[in-house]
Amino acid sequence: MARTKAVLFDMAGTVVSMGIFDDHQGAVAGEFARILGLDESQNEMIAGAFTGRGPANATQKSFLQDFYLFREVFAVRYAKAAIELGFKLTRSDTAMLSDMWWKGCVSRFQELGLHGGGLRIGAIDTLSTLRESGFNIGLVSNLDEGDFQDFLSVDGFASYFDFHLSSEAAQSCKPDAAIFGIALEQAGCTADEVIFVGDTPTQDIDGAAAAGMQTVLIHDESKPETREMESTHKPDHEIDELPELLELVRGL
Repeated sequence: MARTKAVLFDMAGTVVSMGIFDDHQGAVAGEFARILGLDESQNEMIAGAFTGRGPANATQKSFLQDFYLFREVFAVRYAKAAIELGFKLTRSDTAMLSDMWWKGCVSRFQELGLHGGGLRIGAIDTLSTLRESGFNIGLVSNLDEGDFQDFLSVDGFASYFDFHLSSEAAQSCKPDAAIFGIALEQAGCTADEVIFVGDTPTQDIDGAAAAGMQTVLIHDESKPETREMESTHKPDHEIDELPELLELVRGL
């Protein structure tokens, strides 16, 4: 087995806390309801439309493509949610809601910062220790480039990585092979010299394993269903929090 030279990370749910994204759902749902002229008594119906079969299917179909823009996926999601309720949103409405979602997530990350809950437990110490130990550290995210850069600009977040790659910059979304190939080029390593850490089996683990990397699945305790996702590859290792990675790489 080749010596490990690089550790690559997914961003949302792996390094950045998923709470950043979950906390903003209510505000967007409220604006969605306002546009449609719905009131608080219909909150349950609104919530059902946001998680209902139609919008979920529209989103999942997008995720089966090799490349997609997340702002467009979310715009489709809101359009489908409105249709579920018997309404029709304009393109400007769906684009505004998508923009509100992503800007709100970035704002929440800015509000919490790297040391106030914006990152998963032990993220900064883990990243710093890995770099000090000589590993090349990369961030590989399924995210539109503008939003990705907004996250990276918070409190010097970008400085903890040797390189960062978004799906829009790669024109490829995990688990598509192209984004992993570009990540390997930027890391300056062969696949067997790389560990990939992610929280989504069907995107992070399947894609990285297919590329020939060692894989580490990090569990999100608030979303235990990720453990049950059907994926093609079993992760090489599983952890609950990022600091566990330090002991793991010492043995590789």
